[in-house]
Amino acid sequence: MKKILLLITLIAIFCQNGKGLTAQRTNRDSIGNQHNPQKKSAAIKFIKNKPITNKKEIIRTVDASQIPFILQEDLIKEGQCLRLRITNYTQPHFKVKLFTKKGKGFNVRINMVTLCDGSSEGPLPNEFSCDVKCKGDILVHTSWSNMAEGKRTGRFFIKVE
Repeated sequence: MKKILLLITLIAIFCQNGKGLTAQRTNRDSIGNQHNPQKKSAAIKFIKNKPITNKKEIIRTVDASQIPFILQEDLIKEGQCLRLRITNYTQPHFKVKLFTKKGKGFNVRINMVTLCDGSSEGPLPNEFSCDVKCKGDILVHTSWSNMAEGKRTGRFFIKVE
């Protein structure tokens, strides 16, 4: 059942991406020179909090009151990954997108999203959305794909809506 729901969600996302998208100028604080379609009603914040790091992981915590936001991260060591914890999530729909400024050539993906009810989805493409029927913390695990080529170090962005 989860696979069917995920498949329907992904089909809806891909169908929407081809229609009505227009490039808009974005705020320099959000993502530099990158052009992305945005909702005009909500200003996207650029999160600059300090992460907790160790040799293998970068751990960031952001309160859901900051949504929508964009988080910039640099994987500087081979094999490093990012764990993003979004606390106090109460909205009915969750959407996360992972992207780079340079496009292809960087091997990074969303490995898993764990919702506040303990359910999880993964491995995922670079964009994921779902309905959320609980309140609490959402975890987004990003890392590399063993089945893809490309650099495993570099800068990427995570957009959460």
